[in-house]
Amino acid sequence: MVVSQLSAVISVIGSLALLISVLLVIASLILGYVLGGPQEETRRVTATTGTIRNNAVALLLAAPLQPLVTIVALVYAMLAVVGGSLTAGQWAKSNKDKTADKKNLRKAA
Repeated sequence: MVVSQLSAVISVIGSLALLISVLLVIASLILGYVLGGPQEETRRVTATTGTIRNNAVALLLAAPLQPLVTIVALVYAMLAVVGGSLTAGQWAKSNKDKTADKKNLRKAA
């Protein structure tokens, strides 16, 4: 779907739809984190999975509609996957650094 609609996806760059999609991804990450419960790990999982979980359903529902609706859903899906993946990667890296720091503190003690 991305390849067949590539020119339409590129045409979204610079539009209000792109800005709204970016803001929606950010809002989804923040809301998932805030509402994810008391534990850090749960908040991170809720934030990332909540952002990307319904992309396939949105694309399926948008497909029979006007082409612009499908393109906006596709752009959001791509941004959600990339944004969620980058966020999860950063959290994994920071978690790895914290684990290494704890091991160093134990060795020093």
